[in-house]
Amino acid sequence: MTRPGKPAGLVTRAETKAKKELRAQKEDALRPKRFLPSSPPARLKDYEVACFVWRKLMRRFYELEAEIVTGLDWILVENYCLSMQELDDLMTMRKVAYELWLVLAKKHKELLGEEKHDDAIFVATQVVGAYDAIFKADARIDRKKDLIQKLGMTMYVTPRARAGTAPSKKEKEEPPDEMERLLDDVNDFVNGDQRHAG
Repeated sequence: MTRPGKPAGLVTRAETKAKKELRAQKEDALRPKRFLPSSPPARLKDYEVACFVWRKLMRRFYELEAEIVTGLDWILVENYCLSMQELDDLMTMRKVAYELWLVLAKKHKELLGEEKHDDAIFVATQVVGAYDAIFKADARIDRKKDLIQKLGMTMYVTPRARAGTAPSKKEKEEPPDEMERLLDDVNDFVNGDQRHAG
């Protein structure tokens, strides 16, 4: 399976006019009529972090001249946002497990100092359990970060994915001044376009 090409707006190498037109035709054939909304979809409504990431991504994508994501990419963007939410949840779980481990380790030390060995052994097993929970959370966090990295690369949100492609920002179109409109009307009149004529 070949790697899909970059969107035409991100291509920086020299291409012939025919090749550029062919690329544009292929992209237009796959471009849906609807764009991704700036507000998060219903699937993300219950997830604060996912909604925040969606809005931030959409603001960044709308600033670019190149069209990086389209309506066909909605599931990819949703999954990216949900993965960010899950990463936040995993970080919270790890923090709780770490705090529990600190409390249990302190309790274990106190019990050893009081020479309550049976209770210390029981707490020691809980300390090991909390420690194990931290390691498992760390492993899941690492896998989630890797997934987020891969999803981000497909949407050009990582520096590595953008290497060599620097899409320019959209320029704000200035409304034509009165003289330009008058010249356009004269040009249309001279060329036989009677739409603007009296």
